[in-house]
Amino acid sequence: MLAPNLFSWPTAERIHKTQNLFQQLANVTNVVGAVDGTFVPIKTPKNDPEVCKTRKCNYAITLQATCDPKLKIIYCFVGYPGSVSDTRIFRNSDLYLNVNNNYQRYFPNDESFIIGDRAYPLLQWCIPPYIDRGNLTPSRRFFNTKISQTRQVIERTFALLIGRFRRLKFLDMNKTEMIAAVQYITEGQANVIENEGHDPNVHVEDIDIMVRDGHQKREHLCQYLYDNQSNYYYILGGKPVRVVRNFKLGKHSKYAPKDGNRYDGIYKVVKYYPEKGKSGFTVWRYLLRRDDPTPAPWQKDHEESEIIYPPGYLEAQASKEKTREKGKVKKSPTNTKRGAKRAPSEQSSNQLLGMFKKMKTDSYKLESELSEKIDNDKINQHLWNECKEFLKLGKSKFVSKVEESFNCICCQELVHMPITTICKHNICKSCLGRSFSADIFTCPYCRFELGKDYKITVNENLATVLQKLFPGYEVSR
Repeated sequence: MLAPNLFSWPTAERIHKTQNLFQQLANVTNVVGAVDGTFVPIKTPKNDPEVCKTRKCNYAITLQATCDPKLKIIYCFVGYPGSVSDTRIFRNSDLYLNVNNNYQRYFPNDESFIIGDRAYPLLQWCIPPYIDRGNLTPSRRFFNTKISQTRQVIERTFALLIGRFRRLKFLDMNKTEMIAAVQYITEGQANVIENEGHDPNVHVEDIDIMVRDGHQKREHLCQYLYDNQSNYYYILGGKPVRVVRNFKLGKHSKYAPKDGNRYDGIYKVVKYYPEKGKSGFTVWRYLLRRDDPTPAPWQKDHEESEIIYPPGYLEAQASKEKTREKGKVKKSPTNTKRGAKRAPSEQSSNQLLGMFKKMKTDSYKLESELSEKIDNDKINQHLWNECKEFLKLGKSKFVSKVEESFNCICCQELVHMPITTICKHNICKSCLGRSFSADIFTCPYCRFELGKDYKITVNENLATVLQKLFPGYEVSR
Protein backbone atom coordinates (compact mmCIF):
# COMPACT_ATOMS: atom_id res chain seq x y z
CA MET A 1 0.00 0.00 0.00
CA LEU A 2 1.09 3.54 -0.68
CA ALA A 3 -0.13 5.27 2.48
CA PRO A 4 2.06 3.55 5.15
CA ASN A 5 5.15 4.53 3.17
CA LEU A 6 4.25 8.21 3.05
CA PHE A 7 2.49 8.87 6.36
CA SER A 8 3.54 7.75 9.82
CA TRP A 9 1.64 7.79 13.09
CA PRO A 10 3.82 9.16 15.91
CA THR A 11 5.59 6.74 18.22
CA ALA A 12 5.07 6.78 22.00
CA GLU A 13 8.00 9.18 22.46
CA ARG A 14 6.77 11.54 19.74
CA ILE A 15 3.24 11.42 21.10
CA HIS A 16 4.44 12.97 24.37
CA LYS A 17 6.15 15.83 22.49
CA THR A 18 3.10 16.28 20.27
CA GLN A 19 0.81 16.57 23.29
CA ASN A 20 3.02 19.29 24.79
CA LEU A 21 2.97 21.27 21.53
CA PHE A 22 -0.82 21.00 21.27
CA GLN A 23 -1.20 22.12 24.89
CA GLN A 24 0.70 25.33 24.12
CA LEU A 25 -1.99 26.31 21.60
CA ALA A 26 -4.99 26.49 23.95
CA ASN A 27 -4.12 24.47 27.08
CA VAL A 28 -6.02 21.35 25.91
CA THR A 29 -4.08 18.35 27.24
CA ASN A 30 -3.41 14.88 25.75
CA VAL A 31 -4.21 15.84 22.12
CA VAL A 32 -2.37 13.68 19.56
CA GLY A 33 -3.81 15.07 16.34
CA ALA A 34 -6.57 17.07 14.65
CA VAL A 35 -8.77 15.46 11.98
CA ASP A 36 -10.89 17.06 9.27
CA GLY A 37 -11.84 16.69 5.63
CA THR A 38 -11.64 18.94 2.58
CA PHE A 39 -12.88 18.78 -1.01
CA VAL A 40 -10.55 18.42 -4.01
CA PRO A 41 -12.47 19.67 -7.08
CA ILE A 42 -12.47 17.37 -10.14
CA LYS A 43 -13.92 17.29 -13.64
CA THR A 44 -17.50 16.15 -14.02
CA PRO A 45 -17.26 12.33 -14.01
CA LYS A 46 -18.73 10.47 -16.99
CA ASN A 47 -20.22 7.76 -14.78
CA ASP A 48 -22.60 8.64 -11.94
CA PRO A 49 -21.69 12.34 -11.68
CA GLU A 50 -24.32 12.97 -8.97
CA VAL A 51 -22.37 10.78 -6.56
CA CYS A 52 -19.46 13.23 -6.60
CA LYS A 53 -21.64 16.35 -6.30
CA THR A 54 -21.00 18.17 -3.00
CA ARG A 55 -23.39 20.28 -0.94
CA LYS A 56 -21.92 23.27 -2.77
CA CYS A 57 -23.14 21.80 -6.09
CA ASN A 58 -19.69 21.14 -7.57
CA TYR A 59 -17.86 17.87 -8.19
CA ALA A 60 -15.12 16.76 -5.81
CA ILE A 61 -13.36 13.91 -4.06
CA THR A 62 -13.11 14.11 -0.25
CA LEU A 63 -9.66 14.19 1.33
CA GLN A 64 -9.60 13.33 5.05
CA ALA A 65 -6.41 13.87 7.04
CA THR A 66 -5.03 14.03 10.56
CA CYS A 67 -2.14 16.37 11.37
CA ASP A 68 0.16 17.22 14.27
CA PRO A 69 0.83 20.76 15.64
CA LYS A 70 3.76 21.20 13.24
CA LEU A 71 1.30 20.98 10.29
CA LYS A 72 2.62 17.56 9.29
CA ILE A 73 0.07 15.01 8.05
CA ILE A 74 0.27 11.81 10.10
CA TYR A 75 -2.68 10.04 8.48
CA CYS A 76 -4.56 10.42 5.19
CA PHE A 77 -7.62 8.73 3.67
CA VAL A 78 -8.94 9.70 0.20
CA GLY A 79 -11.16 8.29 -2.48
CA TYR A 80 -14.73 8.82 -1.28
CA PRO A 81 -16.95 11.03 -3.50
CA GLY A 82 -18.00 14.47 -2.34
CA SER A 83 -21.58 13.50 -1.50
CA VAL A 84 -20.51 11.20 1.36
CA SER A 85 -20.53 12.71 4.87
CA ASP A 86 -17.41 13.06 7.01
CA THR A 87 -18.88 10.72 9.63
CA ARG A 88 -19.35 7.88 7.17
CA ILE A 89 -15.90 8.36 5.65
CA PHE A 90 -14.34 8.37 9.11
CA ARG A 91 -16.11 5.17 10.20
CA ASN A 92 -14.92 3.41 7.01
CA SER A 93 -11.35 4.72 7.17
CA ASP A 94 -8.30 2.60 7.91
CA LEU A 95 -7.59 4.69 11.00
CA TYR A 96 -10.98 3.88 12.55
CA LEU A 97 -10.64 0.16 11.84
CA ASN A 98 -7.02 -0.07 12.96
CA VAL A 99 -7.61 1.79 16.22
CA ASN A 100 -10.56 -0.44 17.07
CA ASN A 101 -8.40 -3.52 16.41
CA ASN A 102 -5.22 -2.24 18.04
CA TYR A 103 -5.94 0.67 20.37
CA GLN A 104 -2.61 0.61 22.26
CA ARG A 105 -0.63 0.90 19.02
CA TYR A 106 -2.10 4.33 18.27
CA PHE A 107 -2.85 5.61 21.79
CA PRO A 108 -0.38 4.13 24.33
CA ASN A 109 -1.76 6.52 26.92
CA ASP A 110 -5.45 5.91 27.64
CA GLU A 111 -5.95 9.64 28.18
CA SER A 112 -4.76 10.66 24.69
CA PHE A 113 -7.12 11.37 21.78
CA ILE A 114 -7.60 13.24 18.51
CA ILE A 115 -10.01 16.16 18.04
CA GLY A 116 -12.44 16.92 15.22
CA ASP A 117 -15.42 19.12 14.45
CA ARG A 118 -19.08 18.33 15.15
CA ALA A 119 -19.28 15.95 12.16
CA TYR A 120 -17.11 13.36 13.90
CA PRO A 121 -18.38 10.77 16.40
CA LEU A 122 -17.64 10.92 20.11
CA LEU A 123 -15.29 8.06 20.99
CA GLN A 124 -12.72 7.32 23.64
CA TRP A 125 -9.99 8.42 21.22
CA CYS A 126 -11.94 11.06 19.23
CA ILE A 127 -13.36 14.14 20.99
CA PRO A 128 -15.55 16.60 19.06
CA PRO A 129 -17.06 19.81 20.54
CA TYR A 130 -20.53 19.91 22.04
CA ILE A 131 -23.41 20.50 19.64
CA ASP A 132 -24.88 23.92 20.40
CA ARG A 133 -28.67 23.83 20.49
CA GLY A 134 -28.90 26.99 22.57
CA ASN A 135 -28.65 25.30 25.97
CA LEU A 136 -24.90 24.95 26.50
CA THR A 137 -23.51 25.75 29.93
CA PRO A 138 -20.66 28.29 30.27
CA SER A 139 -18.17 25.47 30.82
CA ARG A 140 -19.24 23.71 27.61
CA ARG A 141 -19.10 26.93 25.59
CA PHE A 142 -15.60 27.53 26.95
CA PHE A 143 -14.67 23.95 26.03
CA ASN A 144 -15.89 24.45 22.44
CA THR A 145 -13.79 27.59 22.15
CA LYS A 146 -10.64 25.78 23.29
CA ILE A 147 -11.26 22.87 20.91
CA SER A 148 -11.67 25.32 18.01
CA GLN A 149 -8.44 27.12 18.92
CA THR A 150 -6.58 23.81 19.00
CA ARG A 151 -8.22 22.34 15.89
CA GLN A 152 -7.23 25.25 13.65
CA VAL A 153 -3.93 23.48 12.84
CA ILE A 154 -5.70 21.10 10.42
CA GLU A 155 -7.24 24.07 8.58
CA ARG A 156 -3.79 25.64 8.27
CA THR A 157 -2.39 22.30 7.08
CA PHE A 158 -4.92 22.11 4.23
CA ALA A 159 -4.22 25.74 3.29
CA LEU A 160 -0.47 25.09 3.26
CA LEU A 161 -0.90 21.89 1.25
CA ILE A 162 -3.10 23.43 -1.45
CA GLY A 163 -0.91 26.53 -1.58
CA ARG A 164 2.21 24.44 -2.08
CA PHE A 165 0.68 21.98 -4.57
CA ARG A 166 -1.60 24.08 -6.74
CA ARG A 167 -2.85 21.09 -8.68
CA LEU A 168 -5.08 20.17 -5.75
CA LYS A 169 -7.18 23.27 -6.50
CA PHE A 170 -8.57 21.34 -9.49
CA LEU A 171 -7.67 17.86 -10.74
CA ASP A 172 -8.20 17.88 -14.49
CA MET A 173 -8.10 14.09 -14.89
CA ASN A 174 -10.18 11.75 -17.02
CA LYS A 175 -9.23 8.60 -15.10
CA THR A 176 -11.07 9.04 -11.83
CA GLU A 177 -9.55 5.86 -10.41
CA MET A 178 -6.12 7.59 -10.41
CA ILE A 179 -7.29 10.65 -8.47
CA ALA A 180 -6.80 9.05 -5.04
CA ALA A 181 -3.25 7.98 -5.94
CA VAL A 182 -2.36 11.51 -7.06
CA GLN A 183 -3.69 12.95 -3.79
CA TYR A 184 -1.74 10.41 -1.72
CA ILE A 185 1.52 11.20 -3.53
CA THR A 186 0.98 14.96 -3.32
CA GLU A 187 0.35 14.87 0.42
CA GLY A 188 3.21 12.47 0.98
CA GLN A 189 5.63 14.92 -0.64
CA ALA A 190 4.70 17.49 2.00
CA ASN A 191 5.80 15.15 4.80
CA VAL A 192 9.10 13.83 6.05
CA ILE A 193 8.89 10.13 5.14
CA GLU A 194 9.37 8.03 8.23
CA ASN A 195 8.77 4.28 8.67
CA GLU A 196 7.63 3.24 12.12
CA GLY A 197 6.42 -0.32 11.55
CA HIS A 198 3.12 -1.86 12.59
CA ASP A 199 2.27 -3.79 15.71
CA PRO A 200 1.05 -7.25 14.61
CA ASN A 201 -0.88 -7.86 17.86
CA VAL A 202 -4.59 -7.21 17.53
CA HIS A 203 -6.93 -6.44 20.40
CA VAL A 204 -10.62 -5.84 19.64
CA GLU A 205 -12.31 -3.07 21.67
CA ASP A 206 -16.01 -2.91 22.32
CA ILE A 207 -17.49 0.14 20.55
CA ASP A 208 -20.16 0.79 23.21
CA ILE A 209 -17.51 0.94 25.95
CA MET A 210 -15.42 3.34 23.85
CA VAL A 211 -18.37 5.67 23.32
CA ARG A 212 -19.19 5.64 27.04
CA ASP A 213 -15.55 6.35 27.89
CA GLY A 214 -15.60 9.16 25.31
CA HIS A 215 -18.50 10.89 27.11
CA GLN A 216 -16.70 10.62 30.44
CA LYS A 217 -13.42 11.86 28.98
CA ARG A 218 -15.04 14.88 27.33
CA GLU A 219 -16.95 15.84 30.47
CA HIS A 220 -13.79 15.52 32.58
CA LEU A 221 -11.75 17.58 30.11
CA CYS A 222 -14.50 20.21 29.87
CA GLN A 223 -14.61 20.70 33.63
CA TYR A 224 -10.82 20.69 33.90
CA LEU A 225 -10.43 23.45 31.30
CA TYR A 226 -13.16 25.58 32.87
CA ASP A 227 -11.78 25.20 36.41
CA ASN A 228 -8.18 25.92 35.38
CA GLN A 229 -8.73 28.72 32.90
CA SER A 230 -7.11 31.19 35.31
CA ASN A 231 -3.89 29.13 35.19
CA TYR A 232 -3.66 29.26 31.41
CA TYR A 233 -0.17 30.25 30.32
CA TYR A 234 0.43 31.43 26.80
CA ILE A 235 3.61 32.75 25.22
CA LEU A 236 2.87 35.19 22.42
CA GLY A 237 5.04 33.62 19.75
CA GLY A 238 7.58 36.19 18.63
CA LYS A 239 5.16 39.13 18.93
CA PRO A 240 6.70 41.94 21.02
CA VAL A 241 4.69 44.37 23.14
CA ARG A 242 6.15 47.84 23.70
CA VAL A 243 5.38 49.18 27.17
CA VAL A 244 5.11 52.90 27.99
CA ARG A 245 4.43 53.94 31.60
CA ASN A 246 2.96 57.24 32.83
CA PHE A 247 3.88 58.99 36.09
CA LYS A 248 0.25 58.73 37.28
CA LEU A 249 0.85 55.00 37.75
CA GLY A 250 3.01 55.87 40.78
CA LYS A 251 0.12 55.40 43.21
CA HIS A 252 -0.18 51.76 42.12
CA SER A 253 3.33 50.69 41.02
CA LYS A 254 6.89 51.38 42.10
CA TYR A 255 8.05 51.10 38.47
CA ALA A 256 6.31 54.29 37.34
CA PRO A 257 8.48 57.25 36.23
CA LYS A 258 8.75 60.36 38.36
CA ASP A 259 7.42 62.60 35.62
CA GLY A 260 5.93 62.33 32.15
CA ASN A 261 5.87 59.16 30.09
CA ARG A 262 8.73 56.66 29.84
CA TYR A 263 9.44 53.85 27.37
CA ASP A 264 10.26 50.71 29.36
CA GLY A 265 11.23 48.28 26.55
CA ILE A 266 9.93 45.07 24.97
CA TYR A 267 7.59 42.79 26.95
CA LYS A 268 5.80 39.51 26.24
CA VAL A 269 2.48 38.17 27.49
CA VAL A 270 3.12 35.16 29.75
CA LYS A 271 -0.30 34.82 31.37
CA TYR A 272 -3.82 36.07 30.90
CA TYR A 273 -7.03 35.16 32.66
CA PRO A 274 -10.62 36.43 33.11
CA GLU A 275 -11.75 38.07 36.31
CA LYS A 276 -14.90 39.80 37.49
CA GLY A 277 -14.35 43.54 37.68
CA LYS A 278 -15.63 46.08 40.19
CA SER A 279 -18.75 46.76 38.10
CA GLY A 280 -19.57 43.07 37.81
CA PHE A 281 -18.40 42.64 34.22
CA THR A 282 -15.79 40.10 33.15
CA VAL A 283 -12.41 41.69 32.41
CA TRP A 284 -9.23 40.06 31.14
CA ARG A 285 -6.00 40.59 33.01
CA TYR A 286 -2.58 40.23 31.38
CA LEU A 287 0.75 39.45 33.01
CA LEU A 288 3.69 40.85 31.02
CA ARG A 289 7.31 39.74 31.29
CA ARG A 290 10.16 42.00 30.22
CA ASP A 291 12.11 40.51 27.32
CA ASP A 292 14.52 43.29 26.41
CA PRO A 293 18.34 43.01 26.32
CA THR A 294 18.81 46.63 27.41
CA PRO A 295 18.84 47.39 31.16
CA ALA A 296 15.50 48.33 32.69
CA PRO A 297 15.05 52.03 33.62
CA TRP A 298 14.91 51.17 37.34
CA GLN A 299 18.22 49.23 37.30
CA LYS A 300 21.48 50.79 38.44
CA ASP A 301 23.39 50.31 35.16
CA HIS A 302 20.65 52.02 33.13
CA GLU A 303 21.53 55.38 31.57
CA GLU A 304 18.94 57.93 32.63
CA SER A 305 17.21 59.42 29.59
CA GLU A 306 16.56 63.13 29.33
CA ILE A 307 12.90 64.15 29.65
CA ILE A 308 11.68 65.81 26.44
CA TYR A 309 9.05 68.49 27.15
CA PRO A 310 6.81 70.06 24.50
CA PRO A 311 8.04 73.44 23.27
CA GLY A 312 7.19 76.17 25.80
CA TYR A 313 5.79 73.74 28.37
CA LEU A 314 8.20 74.64 31.21
CA GLU A 315 7.78 78.38 30.64
CA ALA A 316 4.00 78.09 30.72
CA GLN A 317 4.10 76.05 33.92
CA ALA A 318 6.46 78.55 35.58
CA SER A 319 4.19 81.44 34.64
CA LYS A 320 1.16 79.61 36.01
CA GLU A 321 2.95 78.98 39.32
CA LYS A 322 3.85 82.67 39.66
CA THR A 323 0.23 83.62 39.14
CA ARG A 324 -0.88 81.24 41.87
CA GLU A 325 1.70 82.56 44.31
CA LYS A 326 0.67 86.16 43.81
CA GLY A 327 -2.92 85.23 44.56
CA LYS A 328 -4.29 87.18 41.66
CA VAL A 329 -6.93 84.61 40.82
CA LYS A 330 -9.64 84.98 43.49
CA LYS A 331 -13.38 84.42 43.60
CA SER A 332 -15.46 87.55 44.10
CA PRO A 333 -17.70 87.23 47.19
CA THR A 334 -20.45 89.28 45.52
CA ASN A 335 -20.63 87.17 42.35
CA THR A 336 -21.61 83.78 43.79
CA LYS A 337 -24.84 83.30 41.86
CA ARG A 338 -25.07 81.08 38.84
CA GLY A 339 -24.29 82.94 35.65
CA ALA A 340 -22.35 85.72 37.36
CA LYS A 341 -19.14 86.89 35.73
CA ARG A 342 -15.89 85.81 37.28
CA ALA A 343 -13.27 88.29 38.34
CA PRO A 344 -10.82 88.84 35.49
CA SER A 345 -7.39 87.39 36.09
CA GLU A 346 -4.15 88.96 34.98
CA GLN A 347 -3.45 86.05 32.59
CA SER A 348 -6.40 84.09 31.27
CA SER A 349 -6.12 80.57 29.93
CA ASN A 350 -6.24 81.92 26.37
CA GLN A 351 -3.27 84.17 27.04
CA LEU A 352 -1.35 81.23 28.49
CA LEU A 353 -2.17 79.17 25.43
CA GLY A 354 -1.01 81.93 23.12
CA MET A 355 2.23 82.28 25.06
CA PHE A 356 2.64 78.50 24.95
CA LYS A 357 2.44 78.54 21.14
CA LYS A 358 4.78 81.48 20.67
CA MET A 359 7.53 80.15 22.93
CA LYS A 360 10.81 79.62 21.14
CA THR A 361 11.83 75.95 20.97
CA ASP A 362 15.28 74.81 22.04
CA SER A 363 17.42 73.47 19.21
CA TYR A 364 18.96 70.02 19.45
CA LYS A 365 22.72 69.54 19.26
CA LEU A 366 24.09 66.22 18.04
CA GLU A 367 26.60 64.37 20.19
CA SER A 368 30.13 64.27 18.82
CA GLU A 369 29.99 60.50 18.19
CA LEU A 370 26.68 60.77 16.30
CA SER A 371 27.91 63.74 14.30
CA GLU A 372 31.05 61.84 13.30
CA LYS A 373 29.09 58.77 12.15
CA ILE A 374 26.68 60.94 10.15
CA ASP A 375 29.58 62.73 8.43
CA ASN A 376 31.17 59.36 7.55
CA ASP A 377 27.93 58.18 5.92
CA LYS A 378 28.81 59.94 2.66
CA ILE A 379 26.37 58.03 0.43
CA ASN A 380 23.38 59.29 2.47
CA GLN A 381 24.53 62.89 2.85
CA HIS A 382 21.56 64.25 0.89
CA LEU A 383 19.19 62.64 3.38
CA TRP A 384 21.19 63.74 6.42
CA ASN A 385 21.27 67.34 5.14
CA GLU A 386 17.47 67.31 5.03
CA CYS A 387 17.31 65.88 8.54
CA LYS A 388 19.78 68.44 9.96
CA GLU A 389 17.43 71.25 8.98
CA PHE A 390 15.08 69.96 11.71
CA LEU A 391 17.72 70.25 14.47
CA LYS A 392 16.63 73.81 15.21
CA LEU A 393 13.08 72.55 15.88
CA GLY A 394 14.16 70.23 18.69
CA LYS A 395 15.05 66.58 19.18
CA SER A 396 11.55 65.13 18.66
CA LYS A 397 11.18 66.78 15.23
CA PHE A 398 14.67 65.68 14.20
CA VAL A 399 14.07 62.06 15.26
CA SER A 400 10.73 61.99 13.42
CA LYS A 401 12.41 63.22 10.25
CA VAL A 402 15.13 60.57 10.53
CA GLU A 403 12.51 57.85 10.94
CA GLU A 404 10.68 59.13 7.86
CA SER A 405 13.85 59.41 5.72
CA PHE A 406 15.20 55.95 6.55
CA ASN A 407 12.01 53.93 6.19
CA CYS A 408 12.29 50.57 4.38
CA ILE A 409 10.03 50.36 1.32
CA CYS A 410 9.51 46.59 1.83
CA CYS A 411 8.47 46.28 5.50
CA GLN A 412 7.45 49.94 5.99
CA GLU A 413 9.51 50.16 9.18
CA LEU A 414 12.76 51.78 10.21
CA VAL A 415 15.57 49.99 8.36
CA HIS A 416 17.30 47.27 10.38
CA MET A 417 20.87 46.32 9.41
CA PRO A 418 20.56 48.85 6.55
CA ILE A 419 21.87 48.12 3.06
CA THR A 420 22.57 51.28 1.05
CA THR A 421 22.38 50.40 -2.65
CA ILE A 422 24.28 51.97 -5.55
CA CYS A 423 21.17 54.00 -6.38
CA LYS A 424 21.29 55.50 -2.85
CA HIS A 425 18.29 53.74 -1.34
CA ASN A 426 18.20 52.05 2.07
CA ILE A 427 16.63 48.61 2.57
CA CYS A 428 16.71 46.13 5.46
CA LYS A 429 19.20 43.31 4.98
CA SER A 430 16.53 40.66 5.53
CA CYS A 431 14.12 42.34 3.07
CA LEU A 432 16.74 42.57 0.34
CA GLY A 433 17.80 38.98 1.06
CA ARG A 434 14.23 37.75 0.54
CA SER A 435 14.09 39.62 -2.75
CA PHE A 436 17.35 38.04 -3.91
CA SER A 437 16.22 34.56 -2.85
CA ALA A 438 13.23 35.00 -5.17
CA ASP A 439 15.68 35.76 -8.04
CA ILE A 440 14.74 39.45 -8.10
CA PHE A 441 18.01 41.35 -8.33
CA THR A 442 16.65 44.90 -8.63
CA CYS A 443 16.31 47.74 -6.14
CA PRO A 444 12.86 47.55 -4.45
CA TYR A 445 12.60 51.36 -4.68
CA CYS A 446 13.52 52.23 -8.29
CA ARG A 447 14.03 48.80 -9.95
CA PHE A 448 17.65 49.63 -10.66
CA GLU A 449 19.45 46.45 -11.75
CA LEU A 450 21.83 45.42 -8.94
CA GLY A 451 22.95 42.14 -10.50
CA LYS A 452 23.12 38.58 -9.27
CA ASP A 453 26.64 39.04 -7.86
CA TYR A 454 25.79 42.16 -5.84
CA LYS A 455 27.43 42.04 -2.39
CA ILE A 456 25.01 42.75 0.44
CA THR A 457 27.04 44.85 2.89
CA VAL A 458 25.59 46.56 5.97
CA ASN A 459 26.09 50.32 6.25
CA GLU A 460 27.70 50.30 9.70
CA ASN A 461 27.70 54.11 10.11
CA LEU A 462 23.97 54.35 9.47
CA ALA A 463 23.25 51.30 11.65
CA THR A 464 25.13 52.84 14.61
CA VAL A 465 23.32 56.18 14.32
CA LEU A 466 19.89 54.53 14.19
CA GLN A 467 20.65 52.36 17.23
CA LYS A 468 21.67 55.49 19.17
CA LEU A 469 18.59 57.48 18.15
CA PHE A 470 16.15 54.54 18.49
CA PRO A 471 17.52 52.32 21.31
CA GLY A 472 16.01 48.85 21.36
CA TYR A 473 14.17 49.07 18.02
CA GLU A 474 16.17 46.14 16.62
CA VAL A 475 14.83 43.76 19.31
CA SER A 476 11.48 43.32 17.57
CA ARG A 477 13.15 42.67 14.23
